[in-house]
Amino acid sequence: MQEFIQELLTYNDDANRRYIHAICDTEAATGRIFTIFNHILNSHRIWNTRIGGVSPTGGVWDEHPPEQWGAINRQNFDRSLEIVAADSLDRIVDYRDTKGHAHSDAVEDILMHVVNHSTYHRGQLAILFGGQKLTPPVTDYIVYLRE
Repeated sequence: MQEFIQELLTYNDDANRRYIHAICDTEAATGRIFTIFNHILNSHRIWNTRIGGVSPTGGVWDEHPPEQWGAINRQNFDRSLEIVAADSLDRIVDYRDTKGHAHSDAVEDILMHVVNHSTYHRGQLAILFGGQKLTPPVTDYIVYLRE
């Protein structure tokens, strides 16, 4: 399972980097595209922080300039890989969500959620790109595996 989670995190990093380039290269970093991509990055950071047993600072809708996205994405990716390498994937993490509700989930389930959540929101970005007559990057997992 460890290798599979690492592969999914690597795919997630690749897909995020494709969107960073596509957004910055087309100057599409406005409005909902800007908001949603920041949300992807913030959510990943928050989940990494929760796994580490620390209450996250900052919110899921915080805004970062596009020039910082690459570094934030890299920090998120590196931290997730550290977690996979050093932590037990079936360890249960107790945390509170943004509304203060208590939850307990396994590390592997949280990391799967990070990838799934990011994929969901990249799908939203693809629709927004199309609405601006822009071609979104290809971020299908199966295509990533072929490359």
